[in-house]
Amino acid sequence: AIERKLYIEYRRTTNTYHISWDEINDVQESLMDSYWLIEAIRDSKYPKDFMIFEKRPQRGLNWLHGLIYAIENKRLVSFDYYKFKENITEKHTVEPYALKEFNYHWYLLANDCKTSDFAIKVFALDRISNFNPEQTSFVPKEYDPREDFKHFYGVINLYEKKPIEIRLHFDRHQGNYVKVMPWHSSQVIEKDDDNGLVIKLFLVPTYDFDLKIVSQANRVKVLSPPAYREHIKSYFLQALDRYDTV
Repeated sequence: AIERKLYIEYRRTTNTYHISWDEINDVQESLMDSYWLIEAIRDSKYPKDFMIFEKRPQRGLNWLHGLIYAIENKRLVSFDYYKFKENITEKHTVEPYALKEFNYHWYLLANDCKTSDFAIKVFALDRISNFNPEQTSFVPKEYDPREDFKHFYGVINLYEKKPIEIRLHFDRHQGNYVKVMPWHSSQVIEKDDDNGLVIKLFLVPTYDFDLKIVSQANRVKVLSPPAYREHIKSYFLQALDRYDTV
């Protein structure tokens, strides 16, 4: 593992401390966000009614401690997992490799022991129950989760697909948000003027990415490739059909 240090500089002129943000990785930034939130609430002497939190369902964060322990110590874990599509709960014993966050939800990346071939599957923590760390250890295969998801948006990984260049046009208002919060690490700005923002992405378009585009509705347009442009267009045509049906 690469050791990372967090540098905090004292500025005598302003009597303040400054953090070098260029040295902070994703984990440190996430932990600091949580720390600042807890400290802000704890230091307030008034009722916390003025802080309005979003009501969220259970996210399965109670399993994080056990999963981190299992990953670090190369231990098998077993659990029951609810599948939305089939509306059933199945028992799984897996080799845990990594944890991935997406849209404020956490997912376990693991090799299911049911199959003989090594294949990483994704399990949403909020659909796990009866979690049990096993005493049995396993010998991990070489696996790099960051590299594995390099060309994907979200948690769907289509190994058989090749990444393609996708060009998107946003109106000027939405484009400002996209510049501040890039959609993907491959994002490159092709044009930015009064007519809007055009970006290029290099990834495998999955269902997660489809939904991201559709959620922007009339503020984004797929410019290329033509086949993917028609694919996204079909979502809107299907939606119109549903509204036309009484």
